[in-house]
Amino acid sequence: MPRPKYIRYLVLWLILTAVGLGGLASYNLVIDPYRSYRIVSIREWDLRKDYADKRTSKAELARHDRFEIALVGTSCMQNGLDPSHRAWGGPAVNLGVVGCSPYEMERIVEFTLKHQPLNRVVAGLNFLMFSKPDLPRTADDFDKSLFNPGRSVIEYHLENLLGLAGTKLSSHNLQRIMGHLENEGGPRQEYDLLGFCRVFKLPAVWHLHDSFGKDEVHKYQPDRMDYLRQTVSLCAARKVKLQVVILPTHATYLAGIDKAGAWRDYCRWIEQVVEIVCQAGGENEVWDFSSCDGFCDEPIPPPGDAKTRMKWWVDPIHFTPRLGNMVIEQINGLPESATDRNAVFGRRLAPANLANHLKNLRAQLDDFIRRNPAAPVKP
Repeated sequence: MPRPKYIRYLVLWLILTAVGLGGLASYNLVIDPYRSYRIVSIREWDLRKDYADKRTSKAELARHDRFEIALVGTSCMQNGLDPSHRAWGGPAVNLGVVGCSPYEMERIVEFTLKHQPLNRVVAGLNFLMFSKPDLPRTADDFDKSLFNPGRSVIEYHLENLLGLAGTKLSSHNLQRIMGHLENEGGPRQEYDLLGFCRVFKLPAVWHLHDSFGKDEVHKYQPDRMDYLRQTVSLCAARKVKLQVVILPTHATYLAGIDKAGAWRDYCRWIEQVVEIVCQAGGENEVWDFSSCDGFCDEPIPPPGDAKTRMKWWVDPIHFTPRLGNMVIEQINGLPESATDRNAVFGRRLAPANLANHLKNLRAQLDDFIRRNPAAPVKP
C-alpha cells in the first residue's frame, strides 16, 4: 500500500527542520557568545566579543578557567581591580558584575567554590549593596545563568544554542569579529578574558555633575547582611581565605550619606562587616578604603567642563584602575610605592581599632565639608 503524500511532506518537513536547527546550533556553537563550549577558541576573536560583563559568561568563566583567586562584587570591582596584577601572586579572575546584590555574591562564591581550587576570595563591598531599596535580589541575566542554583541545565543549553537571545548575541559578536562595529557610538566597555573591564570608553562627556550630584537617599537594610554571613560560612567550610574590601568612594558620596542622615547607619554597617568576618576567625581580613582626603578628595571639574577627566574617579563610587591598583597592592602587602601615593590609603580593620578608625573617618568628613561648602554632596 503506497504511503499517503502527507507522510512524505511530513518527513521532508522534519528533515528540513532538523537541518535548520542543526545549522543554528552549529552557528551558535562556533561563535559561542558566552564562551560556554570553547570548541573554536581563537584569542583574537574572543577579545573582540561583547559578552564578558554578562552573568552567563562570568559563570562560564568560573566553570571553565583554572584559577586560585576569585574577585567578586559589583561593577566597582569589575571595572576597578585588575586580576592580572602581579601582586595577586597567583592566577585570579574578576567575577564582578553590574549591580551585584549580596545574595548574588553569595551564589557566585558558592558556584565558584564548587568548580575551582580556590585559596582566596576577595569580596568588594559598598554601602549601596546594603542600602539601595530598589536593588533587585537577582538580575534577569543571573536567573538565566548557571550561577542560579535552580537553573535547568538542559534548558540552559537549549537557549544558548537555539534561543533568540543567544542567536542575537552571536550575530552581534560575529560583526565585532569581522570589524564591522569598530566605530560604535556611545559608551562602550571592552573586557579581557579574565573578566576585567580593561577599556571603558565614554561619550564626549559623562557629565560628572549629573553623577556627583544625583539625589539618592538610601536606608540601611540589615537583613542583607545574612548573605554576607553565608559567604563567610562558605569560605570557612572550604578553608578558603576571605578578604572583604570596603571599596573607596569619593568624599562627596560620604558627605551625601551624612547629609541624608545615614552616617550612623554607615558606621553600623562597617561595624557589622567587621564583626561577621572577624568572628569566623582564620585568615579572614577586612580592609576599609573609605576616606575623605587624598585620592578620595580629588577636585571635581567645574560645571561645563567637557574635557577634563578625573585621575582617580569615573563617578562617586566607580574608581579608575589606577586607584584600583593601589587597593590591590595594599591588601597584598606590597611595599608602598612613592608613585601616586600622597596619603595613607586603606586600613585593615579589627574590633580593636574599629572605634578609632571610625572616629578618624568622621573627622576627615567634617574637615572635607568645611573645605568644600559648595561641593555637590548628594550621594
